Amino acid sequence: MSQYIKSCKVDYLRFTLDIKDIDVQNLILLNMQDLACSMAKKSNADLKQILHPQGGYEFVLRVPLFSENFNYTTKNEEIANMFIKCSPKASDRKFIAFELKGHPYKTEQWYCVRLFLEHILSVENYDKYWEEIKITDVHIALGYDLHLSELLFDKLRARKAGLYYNQSEPETVYFQPQNKAMQIAVYDRYTKVRKRGLNFQPKERTRAELKLGRQTMLLKEFITEHTYLDKFYTLKAYNILKIKNSQIFSKYELLALQAMGLTPFLCAHNAYEKSKIRRNLKPYLIPVTNLIKIKAKWLKEVKRMKVMDPSTNISNANQTKFKGRFNDMYL
Repeated sequence: MSQYIKSCKVDYLRFTLDIKDIDVQNLILLNMQDLACSMAKKSNADLKQILHPQGGYEFVLRVPLFSENFNYTTKNEEIANMFIKCSPKASDRKFIAFELKGHPYKTEQWYCVRLFLEHILSVENYDKYWEEIKITDVHIALGYDLHLSELLFDKLRARKAGLYYNQSEPETVYFQPQNKAMQIAVYDRYTKVRKRGLNFQPKERTRAELKLGRQTMLLKEFITEHTYLDKFYTLKAYNILKIKNSQIFSKYELLALQAMGLTPFLCAHNAYEKSKIRRNLKPYLIPVTNLIKIKAKWLKEVKRMKVMDPSTNISNANQTKFKGRFNDMYL
């Protein structure tokens, strides 16, 4: 399956910054309110749609990331946008949090994130606090060409997983290991888009999404160190179409296999039968976790993300272009 990998990208990212300095806190609150007023004038949207209290935060600011089709009255599921949440009511929350949603995230979107942070914190404070920004949640998505119905998964982990169908076709497979801070979901991208009524054609047929929660990883380390990708190694799958043609299993055995996964199915067999079944299946194993190829794709993504680092220089032409566009759209 690795030869079918089309992409490895961030699908969702949440990071926080714990600011204790009262003066900096007040500056952030003032800058957020000024920015919201400027954006309301530029977009003709109501100020309350742009800046409002939500989810235990006094101020929540929703901003498009160089996205022309952004609309404050819709979810903008496939449009790059960011939530900036500030001044929490609960004392155990960090002072400011950022949530990145939608697609796509090219270099200009990541640089737009940087420009928003520089504007809200000030350039000097962004440079000062950069190394303290921590990721709390991230979803990393692999895009594949294969159809979900073509895959037989090794482990569905019984009660810690779910298999959901749409018109008799598998739509989503969830893997939930013992560590609840991690989940892998494999789903049919076409079906998801169609069910949500979105008007666009996904570039990949199937997506494997690694969801990491309860994290305390520094953003700068997330960009430079990629050991978290090793968690994709828990995925193991076989080509179900070739297995069907091989006639290794009966019709009802195949149904049981697809419903529960290979490992639970093998529990009903003795050691000799288990070994024989795995040996017979080996030719149909698909290398869904070729980490070398996954990391090669991921390096392209983090190269774009690096423009968030205040020490990263981009060309004067791009810097002028992005800053000019930022000022025209938001200020």
